[in-house]
Amino acid sequence: MPRMGFSSGSKRSGVTLAETALTRSKPTSKSTVSQAQGTISNEEVAQVAYELFERRGRREGFDQQDWFEAERIVRRRRQQPGNGR
Repeated sequence: MPRMGFSSGSKRSGVTLAETALTRSKPTSKSTVSQAQGTISNEEVAQVAYELFERRGRREGFDQQDWFEAERIVRRRRQQPGNGR
């Protein structure tokens, strides 16, 4: 019997992780990534990751790299003085 489900790859049908997170996210979602200084929302990370994807010309294959870089960017923004988000 054939196996059903998703492949082990991070992309399904040409959709990146950031695009998936953006389409699944709702404004009231409680999804967060924990860190020592507080939490950051998956929605915020997904938005930044998608921006990175678009800046690269929407080339696929960098979704995990974009996600981790987006987390770093969001954390860095939070650590800047005067940014009370």
